[in-house]
Amino acid sequence: MDELYAHVNAHTALPDKVVVITLDDGYFDNYTNAYPVLKKDGLKATVFMISGKIGTSNYMVASQLKEMSQNGIDIEDHTVTHGYLSKMTYSQQVAELQDSKASLEQITGKPVLYVAYPYGDYNANTLRAAQAIGYKLGFLEDGGTAAVTDPQLEIRRSYVSAKDDLNAFIKIVQAK
Repeated sequence: MDELYAHVNAHTALPDKVVVITLDDGYFDNYTNAYPVLKKDGLKATVFMISGKIGTSNYMVASQLKEMSQNGIDIEDHTVTHGYLSKMTYSQQVAELQDSKASLEQITGKPVLYVAYPYGDYNANTLRAAQAIGYKLGFLEDGGTAAVTDPQLEIRRSYVSAKDDLNAFIKIVQAK
């Protein structure tokens, strides 16, 4: 994430072919399936964790998040409740983001600087709240391929489903 931020913010160079791997929600299979492969291959990724789901059924527990954080996986914000931010007041949005950020920082011992808006749902208050809290980048869902010209709190991402086969994945990452 920090490399992407440097590229977006200061236009630093990136390799010719680059993919940023993000996993939303913090499901348990991120730890059992994705993490071993990422670790084995020396790949970095980001888990956008719903902090209110930590330790609940089908979600990772704090010790797993901490372990992943210590081994090249960024743990970043996906709010407390995974609600539709645009349906919340400004103060409710601030609380969703701040509380989640604080919880994740306590678990990992690292600053949380990036946020993925649940469902890609956001509004002007969301952007104002994210900026006030100090997020460097904010991510949409299924918004297409990111570009250096994207506003820093509205970075596009392409959605890859567990149902997508290799050919579908190739089409997604080659899309412009």
